Amino acid sequence: MEKTITLIRHGKTPGNSEKRYIGVTDEQLSKEGAAEIAAGIYPDCDILFSSPLSRCIQTSLYTNS
Repeated sequence: MEKTITLIRHGKTPGNSEKRYIGVTDEQLSKEGAAEIAAGIYPDCDILFSSPLSRCIQTSLYTNS
């Protein structure tokens, strides 16, 4: 049985658009970032592991919807 591991980055945040280093700050997705994810740019998956940061949790909610 073949398994695939796919690593994804969270959607865009306001800090990403402003080219700021956001590090471990708990910045949420921007409207643009949420729209891109909702448009289906990430693949479906069977199991998803995420950082507890807001932007990562928000991205994971859109990933398998």
